[in-house]
Amino acid sequence: MQQDTNNKTIVGTITIPPETFAAIRIGGGIPILANLVSAALSTWGAIGTTDPVELGDIHQALTEAADLLPQLQRDLVLLRDAMLARDTH
Repeated sequence: MQQDTNNKTIVGTITIPPETFAAIRIGGGIPILANLVSAALSTWGAIGTTDPVELGDIHQALTEAADLLPQLQRDLVLLRDAMLARDTH
């Protein structure tokens, strides 16, 4: 802790564990992932009936969903490992 002599306030640092940030990213990422997959599935028609523009939209939504998955997986593993470590101590 340091004291700011001009304002007579104490300035400190808070350490936030990485698993807290992982939980925040998971909380934000899962709804986005669900919306992207839902958008792709709701656009999908019977085989051979999906419009080419809609196929492009489906492809875009699924590509964006796939791009989210690696970070979500890393965050889930980090959160799981932190919970397991806490349970064993």
